[in-house]
Amino acid sequence: MSRAAIRYASAILSLAKDKSVEADVFNDMLNISQTFSKSEELNEVLTNSVVSSESKLALLKSIFSNCNAQTLDVFKLLDENNRLPILGQVASSFVALYKQEKGIIEASVITAIALTPELEQAVLKKAQEISGATSSSQIQIKNTVNPDILGGFILRVGDVELDSSISNKIQEMKRTLLDASLN
Repeated sequence: MSRAAIRYASAILSLAKDKSVEADVFNDMLNISQTFSKSEELNEVLTNSVVSSESKLALLKSIFSNCNAQTLDVFKLLDENNRLPILGQVASSFVALYKQEKGIIEASVITAIALTPELEQAVLKKAQEISGATSSSQIQIKNTVNPDILGGFILRVGDVELDSSISNKIQEMKRTLLDASLN
């Protein structure tokens, strides 16, 4: 992230809090961040000096037509300061600052099958233990399904990883058997 993106995000968060719309702006910025991460074309349009400023603003307003008025003002502000190309970074920085301020911890879990509500509660409890979070509402779980792990789960919270997958257990047993046969 550029320092400029972080400064803009911080100012936007402060203004959104003053107007009591920070949750709405957060949802908008989350959507913008996800859209930019999936669309290289959008990044290219905003960095293209041949495309007029008006066209860029019109495009953004049509793509993000459901955004809060505060968020739409961000587009104008960035355009006035010739900073539209960093909109994706501003949005990502805003999301990170908002989550940090609210004490929201992201946890990712890889499972062989989609999480059931019971499994999600168990994973949430484990993530709470790992992170030291005081309540489960502070933790957001992102589930990725990967049948290659055969069963169990791989949980990542911050820089801590807990691998309780069946495929990992099999690899550990292979290593143990190989070590035993070599001795």
